[in-house]
Amino acid sequence: MAMDPEKITFKKAAKTDKKLVHEWLDKPHIQEYWDKSFKIGDNFDAFLKGSKSHFEYWICLHNKEPFGLLLTSDAAHPDPKTKEVLDHLVPWLEQDGKTLIIDFAIAEEPFLGQHFASETLKKFVTTQDPSVKAFLADPEAKNEKATHVYEEAGFVKVSTFIRGQGFFKGKPHYLLKLKIASQ
Repeated sequence: MAMDPEKITFKKAAKTDKKLVHEWLDKPHIQEYWDKSFKIGDNFDAFLKGSKSHFEYWICLHNKEPFGLLLTSDAAHPDPKTKEVLDHLVPWLEQDGKTLIIDFAIAEEPFLGQHFASETLKKFVTTQDPSVKAFLADPEAKNEKATHVYEEAGFVKVSTFIRGQGFFKGKPHYLLKLKIASQ
């Protein structure tokens, strides 16, 4: 499959995407690295119902064919229960605009290994509101593929940390940052 960055588009997930996203979340290559401690499917369903969700969910399309799921959240308010900023993020927040946390997965197998991931991330960051000044990603350190993809998209490792709770408790992670160039 030939990847054309010009044909990559995004849409906010809608109720019509519910079945597809739940199928994606059940795929082994997604479950291997995604945090299942907070029931992402339930959070997604709440988002679709219009409830205040921790994340915004985006469907990634290539030539109008859905292939991936992207999540963003405001890094200044990432804890869904307390709304407190997590300590390991504080030094990396932009003072003159929003910093978003991003997570991304290619869900459709034919798109894996085709260089869609870094191109998708590069394109997504350029489609955001101008108030977004940076993105943070926090892959588990052993997830070398994700780290490579983020770096290929322009993210830079800025720190490491150990998760204190949830699915990844006690596991080392990288914190990567991409600062958006001024326009």
